[in-house]
Amino acid sequence: MSRRWFHSHLNGLDAQRILLDEGVEGSFLVRKSYSRKGQFVLSVRHGNKVNHIKIHNDGELFDLNGGEKFATLTDLVEHYMTHPRVLKEQGGIPLPLLIPIGSPEPTNERWFHGQMSRKEAEYLILEKGRPGSYLVRESQSDPGNYVLTVNVDDKVSEILIRCNGEKYDIGGGEEFLSLNDLMKFYSFNPMVDQTGSVIHLISPVNVTRISIAGIVDRVFKLKHQKYQHYSIGTGGFWEEFDVLQQWETKRDGTKDIGFLDENKSKNRYRNILPYDHSRIVLRNCDKNIPGSDYINANIIKLDPFALAENYETRNYIVTQGCLHNTINDFWKMIWQEDSRVIVMITKLFEKSKEKCVKYWPDLGQTREYGKITVLNLGEYAHQQDMIERMFDISIPNFRHRRIFQYHYKGWPDHGVPSDAGSLLDLQFVVNTRQFNIEAHSDVSHPLTVHCSAGIGRTGTFVVLDLLIGLINRKGLDCELDIQRTTHMVRSFRPGLVQSEAQYQFIYTAINHYVQTICSRISAEKTIEMIGREYLNIKYTDELATIVGEENVPTLNPCTAHRVLKNAITCNTYPTTDSPLVSPTLDKSNVVELLGYDPGKPNIPTTTMVATADSCPNSPTSNVFELHSYENITSSLPSSECDIGPPPLEAPPPPPQSPIMIL
Repeated sequence: MSRRWFHSHLNGLDAQRILLDEGVEGSFLVRKSYSRKGQFVLSVRHGNKVNHIKIHNDGELFDLNGGEKFATLTDLVEHYMTHPRVLKEQGGIPLPLLIPIGSPEPTNERWFHGQMSRKEAEYLILEKGRPGSYLVRESQSDPGNYVLTVNVDDKVSEILIRCNGEKYDIGGGEEFLSLNDLMKFYSFNPMVDQTGSVIHLISPVNVTRISIAGIVDRVFKLKHQKYQHYSIGTGGFWEEFDVLQQWETKRDGTKDIGFLDENKSKNRYRNILPYDHSRIVLRNCDKNIPGSDYINANIIKLDPFALAENYETRNYIVTQGCLHNTINDFWKMIWQEDSRVIVMITKLFEKSKEKCVKYWPDLGQTREYGKITVLNLGEYAHQQDMIERMFDISIPNFRHRRIFQYHYKGWPDHGVPSDAGSLLDLQFVVNTRQFNIEAHSDVSHPLTVHCSAGIGRTGTFVVLDLLIGLINRKGLDCELDIQRTTHMVRSFRPGLVQSEAQYQFIYTAINHYVQTICSRISAEKTIEMIGREYLNIKYTDELATIVGEENVPTLNPCTAHRVLKNAITCNTYPTTDSPLVSPTLDKSNVVELLGYDPGKPNIPTTTMVATADSCPNSPTSNVFELHSYENITSSLPSSECDIGPPPLEAPPPPPQSPIMIL
């Protein structure tokens, strides 16, 4: 979490002025107390007034008026942000901490890591650095000051940088007007620590975490940055990606199952194999057939990371393009894991080489893949490079399921799309579909993504999807770490995000996405002035004709959250005026499979979203929508593809005792 809400040199009057002039309901900041040395104050706006709440610091722990104690200011603020009804005014009115008022960073140099724990700093210095590597972070134990962390002969040395007023110094030595000036001085003048070791500041360990507001500047710097201390390499994106490659060589994950002789023919590329610990294991297979439970696919489960990083708790299946002898296994996996959306990011052939076997029947046709029957109900071209297909799949004794495939053809192997907007359109359409499916279901449905090898384009899409999901959840005031996110997904399948160009494309696409949101906000305001509502969002350059670059508004997390919510629920989709089902299908079968007549207005059943009428072009009103996702109970005690009962709900959290402001 960013700690830009901390203002080290702000008095009460200035805090009140900033909150009333720049803030909204729920805006807050934390500052040092001028009347009580070593103490702090939480200032929160409620209505047209500002509440100033004392934060007690006993030298080790922090608390509000004797309430729950926390090890750091960050822990305290995070607690009251995630429990908005705990903090209350004297009259019992909740005082939620909603929107932090950010303070300017002391520097925009990339060696400054802001809010970072001592343990994280030590890990980075030893893992990514070498003797002489260094970084600067905010002090957690002494807010308002900073810590210089240096690798000294593969050991970590930490030096306190004091900030007195507007000047900086180390150990009471020479004072500097800025943190930059201090670091430049000691880069040319080595220090000596208490043990007598000489500390040289040679190479910075650059931060990869970035605020949304700084994405444009970061992309520019990475494109033009050069190494200052090494003759090999070009710095920038290459530097970050090279660190990822070094981390990859240190992983201890095994790939033994994929190397077995009976499984070699099921791997499209002999050197691209799934990790054993996260591979999809096909169930209820013939144990007399060696390798019958194997498919070159991994499951990415983000539940352990969701709370720490605020990512979506969505799961992904990442896999290779089908071979002739793996099509049956692919559909068995789709049924077994109950995946409803497939993202295909490859052509069947590229440069006359097969990249993926066609694993679905022609339009209006039915084919059996093992015990699973697949019917191609319809196809629709969203844009030149994207086709949406709808399949009905079934096995005996189970209810039919709808599977949606999004086939994107605008991404060359080992390369990147020429237009980031077209891929963002794909990502948006996929997430809208996934959102509506899970809104009508009691169980989660992993999103299946594949290209040819299942690592390059697949990994880039997954990382981009995670980061955009984080922006949608946290708003435009959040922070991203593209390198760390890529490193995280690589722990489930080796090599995800295969090239430096693909890694750079993630930055480019995020930048494009943020600029599109800004343009949409401005366009929405403009169109509302003439009494119209602008609902559809596109990630191509179309908005530039509506809003000039000079009209791009300042990022506002509140406005952005509303815009993003509208974008999810009101995207324009093909309606029943342009049915997607094949004219060769018998109409009665279509009505039976879909649950309604696609030639008539779609009347949602009780399982549909209640607000569909307010958004006539939403996905809940087109002929692709599935009304119910429950399985038909099998008469057999154990079915080959039984996905089991829905997960039990977690018990509710214990009630929080309110803190009263005295």
